[in-house]
Amino acid sequence: MEKRKVLIIDDYPDMLKLMRYHLEHKGCHVFTAASLEEGWQIFERENPQACSLDLCIFGGVENAFTFVQRVRLADRNVIRLAMTRVPIDGNAEQLNHLGLHGVFLKKDWEENHEKFFSLLAGEVKPDET
Repeated sequence: MEKRKVLIIDDYPDMLKLMRYHLEHKGCHVFTAASLEEGWQIFERENPQACSLDLCIFGGVENAFTFVQRVRLADRNVIRLAMTRVPIDGNAEQLNHLGLHGVFLKKDWEENHEKFFSLLAGEVKPDET
């Protein structure tokens, strides 16, 4: 059986290591990128089934929104999750329009990390959470 491909984009190396560790433990093949540009190259080359990105990554929230929109247009079946360290209240409508399957606050990591990893690993579907 082929491993599930997951792409993680975050500009914090420690966060990339943490996510890689947990997802590989769940049997995923993990690709990481420290920028949106690198992430898009990996996305096009590897065709992951799930993708997570930091909304506050270098380049700004608008660039992150553009990235999510590109992923959605390229393959609507890709699970699209986002993480952020700041509340996203003002952008909630735009996030819904993008079709993100979930947005997770880093400050709530302890209570939400299992749900986050289960979605990326394909253990549950977005509508089951």
